[in-house]
Amino acid sequence: MHAHMRARRGDIYWEYTTTRLSLVYGDRANYDKGAAYARLRELDLSIGYTWLRPTDINNTYALAMRTQSSEVLKIATISELFAAIGRGTNLIVGINKEFAERPDGLEPLERTYGSHFPREIVRQVDTDYIYQALRISGVDVGVVFSTDGRISGYDLQILRDDRGFFFNYFLAPIIKTETAQAHPTLVQILEALSSKLDSATITRLNAEVDVKRRLIRDVAAEFLRDSGLIQGNR
Repeated sequence: MHAHMRARRGDIYWEYTTTRLSLVYGDRANYDKGAAYARLRELDLSIGYTWLRPTDINNTYALAMRTQSSEVLKIATISELFAAIGRGTNLIVGINKEFAERPDGLEPLERTYGSHFPREIVRQVDTDYIYQALRISGVDVGVVFSTDGRISGYDLQILRDDRGFFFNYFLAPIIKTETAQAHPTLVQILEALSSKLDSATITRLNAEVDVKRRLIRDVAAEFLRDSGLIQGNR
């Protein structure tokens, strides 16, 4: 996608703010939604693309536990997780290979919280399998994406990031500026769609696909009809 934008090959993209800031512009600050949007709008206008109204989808990394375990152990935040492990609570932490190595991954998380996961309790698990491992008690804590449908589908609880470590990843549409100028109605349609999307909504839609195994096109069409964005069976 990013290479296509540099070559001005595509007209419309959807992207996460932090992904583009870090991968394309080398900017690794943890911006809030408004600041990230303003920064990217300025940068990408210079290459002929316009960021439209962002959604309220923030698909960030998170730590999750089974809801029952979270309630029994009274662990609702990441600080409480580290405290419980420090007291000797027997918990296995599942992470994927990327989280073990990335600059906003495991070791930076530990530094932010001033604590440490003993390495004998950390297991590397395939990204897609982490949710199933949590569900069947293969691990007790797992690194997840915050809008994955399996979080609600498998009765998992995201731990509150009480020290604000995890970066924000807000989703927004991007359109070639000349296309926006030539087709203003298209801009209105895309921004109307953005206004209907937030983290809770996309998590619910993801669950329809990931848990109930419905076709993406059917879930998307149903959402567009229910939101009043399309009519009939198109």
